[in-house]
Formats: sequence, C-alpha cells, structure tokens
Amino acid sequence: APQCLGMLQTAAALLTYSQHDASCTASDRMDGLLQAVDAGAIATLSRILFTKIDYAAQDKAVGAMKARDAACRMLTAMFDIARNCDDVVCHGRLWDAVDADAYSRNPPRSIVNAALQVLHNAAKQGRLLLAGARRNKGPHFSAAVMDLVESSLYAVGSMCGSTVVPGLESTMESVDFVRKPPSEDPTILQRRRDASAVACDILCGAKKSSSLSSAEQDDDAAVLPTMLIGGFGEKTLMASLRLSLAIAQNGNLAQHAKLASSGILVPLADSLQTAMTAGDQFRFSACLTLLQYVGPHVDAQHPGGVASVQAAIRTATSVLQVVGNDDGTQALKESCMACLEAWSSNASLWAAISKDALPSMVLYVKTQCDDDDDANSNSNSNTRAILGALK
Repeated sequence: APQCLGMLQTAAALLTYSQHDASCTASDRMDGLLQAVDAGAIATLSRILFTKIDYAAQDKAVGAMKARDAACRMLTAMFDIARNCDDVVCHGRLWDAVDADAYSRNPPRSIVNAALQVLHNAAKQGRLLLAGARRNKGPHFSAAVMDLVESSLYAVGSMCGSTVVPGLESTMESVDFVRKPPSEDPTILQRRRDASAVACDILCGAKKSSSLSSAEQDDDAAVLPTMLIGGFGEKTLMASLRLSLAIAQNGNLAQHAKLASSGILVPLADSLQTAMTAGDQFRFSACLTLLQYVGPHVDAQHPGGVASVQAAIRTATSVLQVVGNDDGTQALKESCMACLEAWSSNASLWAAISKDALPSMVLYVKTQCDDDDDANSNSNSNTRAILGALK
C-alpha cells in the first residue's frame, strides 16, 4: 500500500465523522472541507484515482485498491458536506478546485471522470469475482474489490447530488428523497446531470459512453440488478440504491427509461415488500421513490416489469389503509399517493390502479377531509392523483 494510505484513511474518517457527530456544527464541517480543499486534497486524490492498477500483481493491486477506497470515501464526505451546506461560496470553492485540477491535464479530465472510471473498473472486477474468475487472488484481493465497489458507488452518488448521507439513512423522512433546494447554480446542476448520465450507462450496461475510454467500453450486462439483490454484499446494496436515487433525481427521462429496462424492477418491488414487513423506513422510502421515477416507463418488453410495478401498487395501497396519522405515517401515505399518480401515466398499469388502488385512494382523501376541516395543503396533490388514476 502507498505510504500515504494511513493519512488518507484518517482524513476521510475525520470528514465523515464530522457529519455524524451532533456536536459538530455546519460551520465546523465547512471549515474542515475548506481546509482539505486549500491543502490540495483534490489534486492528490485525482492522482490516486487516475493511477492505473496492475491487477496481475496481487499485492500491488490490493494496495492500490485500498488507496482508491480511501480516496473515494474522502470524496464522498467532501461532496456531501458541500451539498448539504447553505454556503454557496463553500460549494463553489470545491468545484473551483475540481476545475483547476482538471485543466492541469492535457486533455482536461476532472476527478469526476476519475471516480466514474474507478466505479466502472471496480464493478467489472466484482463481476469477475462473482463469476469465479479471480479465485486464485485470495481473500484480501476479494475484500479490497468489494470495498472499492462500495466506496466508488458512494463517491459517484455524492457527485451526482445524492441527498442521503451514508450512515445517516435512518434519519431521513420519505419526503427528503424528492425535496430539492429552492435554487442552485445551474452549472453545478448540469455537472450532476452529466455525471448521472455516465453512471447510468455504467450500471445499466450501456455499450457506449463518451466519458470512458474505448478499452473500457464493453457489452456487459447491467450490474445494477445484481447489486440491488445483495450480490456484492449488503453494504453495496445500500450504496447502489443511493446512487440509483441520485440518477433518478438528477437524470432525465432517458435515464429513467434505462433504469427501468435494466432489470431493477423485480428486486425493487421485492425490497419494497420486504422493507415494509421489516419496518425499514429508509429502504421502503428509497425503493418507493425510485419506483416513482422508473415505474411510468415499464412496458411488456421488460421481463417481470409490469408484474413488479403491479405488486408495488398493491404495497402502496396497503400503506394507505394503515390506521394512524402521525407525521411519519402521513409522509409515507403522501409518498404513496404521489407514486400512484406517477404510475397512472402508464396505460399498462391502469387496470391494476383502478382495481387495487383507486378505492383506497378515495377513502384516504375522504378521511383526510373529515379529520381536517381547514384547508389541507396536500388536498390539491391528492385530488390530482385520483384524477390521474381515473384517466
């Protein structure tokens, strides 16, 4: 391993801990971020990520992967702090450092491109491990690959604008997945869209991507469904779900359609049902929100796709029937109404919505009106959802 590994891991741990420690204020986190930026962290991390790995040399490969793993975890913390701080200048300073580092190369290549390359190569090595092609490399190699897959998913997710802080998933409400800041720099938003497009290609098995070299482009099948069923481990499942959410939130309809056709609908619907049974609110809300984006794009050509979304309709309907009106339950019900409205735009789902969901939707809105004589801020959206289902 490189001599700087210990320092990298320490710096990444400090920045990550600042987000988890309740005694750390937003100002403390921004100070830590700016200190890292001023110390040249972006240039150092990009050199590590752009360095090629010789996978034939096992010991060197493990050390290099550990360094990349630490670099990705530090980038995750840096972009998360910038994303969640209210100081536009702080966010701009980070991206200024990214630009300065990118233009120090000829041709210019940013650390975002490097992180995407790391994710692409780590996923490929992980697939080879699962296929048994790397059995002779030993347990240390396998552990390093899986750690790198997880950390690169987190880093790319943060660069794509994920609102989920790793390790703090349980603190999020269902509405937080779709809530966006009132205003952000259009340039930063475009960067997120560009990163989301390439990440979508990597996870969904696209044959071509302009941001990847020709040697890295292949016809491999989509790796995202394997990640979402836990094929790469439980930690990678959460990381891939987080990145998928970021792609859905910041991507366009073309990326939503790619996600829908990649084979993720079956594991998402299964995870939705499992999370509801287990009371896992984060995973339930995350799967529900992701299905809200990709469900409208399902058709008969997707194996099991229509049946999976129909199962999700029944799950969402069962949530509407839950007795209780506390804030958490109410937020979940509003999310289910929003999903049913989105799914109603797909003609192949109309029969399932009208049969399974419509009666519960009407009853839910009636109950809300009976319980609250004042103007309900959600009444317009609930009525819109019912009208959508009646189309």
